[in-house]
Amino acid sequence: MAKTVKLLSTKGRAQLIERFYFYDGETTIKDGVVEIPLDRPEWVQRAYIMGFRHDPKTEEIITLDEALAGGRVAPDMPVSAKSTGGKREGSNRRG
Repeated sequence: MAKTVKLLSTKGRAQLIERFYFYDGETTIKDGVVEIPLDRPEWVQRAYIMGFRHDPKTEEIITLDEALAGGRVAPDMPVSAKSTGGKREGSNRRG
């Protein structure tokens, strides 16, 4: 599991601010992406409220719960019968 979460600003990668200040610390912003330790959930919440709501890899909006959990988990790829070596069953069978 990741020890930090990276969030992209809703303003995009052209973010001019270089530091994000919290009441009890600060972190850097690089290319519109802030990286926050997961042991600071109040920092993650504040960054989310201030507009850091996108996954930097996919640039899709993530929920606050996903951000607090360390980011969006990649969905499992569907497994086909062909890739598992199983018999293919479908409407194209000739018989």
